[in-house]
Amino acid sequence: MIDYESLGQRIRSRRQLLGKTQKEVAVSINVAPSYYSNIERGLRIPSVETLVAIANVLHTGLDMLLVDSLANALPRRSDDEMRVIHKFLREEIEKMDYNVFDRLDEEREAAENTQKDT
Repeated sequence: MIDYESLGQRIRSRRQLLGKTQKEVAVSINVAPSYYSNIERGLRIPSVETLVAIANVLHTGLDMLLVDSLANALPRRSDDEMRVIHKFLREEIEKMDYNVFDRLDEEREAAENTQKDT
């Protein structure tokens, strides 16, 4: 079962980490800012298409946004095991994020160089 309040909190955290406003994300995914705000507060349930669009705009995966739901599908783990798993996942997420942004920077630079050459 999806905890939409937690989902909204993860979306908000990711958006803030990227320095984007709610309005910027809402415009990017073609929804009303009030609807997007309600998603972040857990008051509205986004469609799969909207959730995918949010993940794309926030440069993250659905698995990261739905981590609580995925965790509920796993066998019950002790608190110590969960701390180890969460630490590992946090480290992996940090690695992925840097790789994504490095690739975006490289692609942007290549596009700028291509424009200069034409």
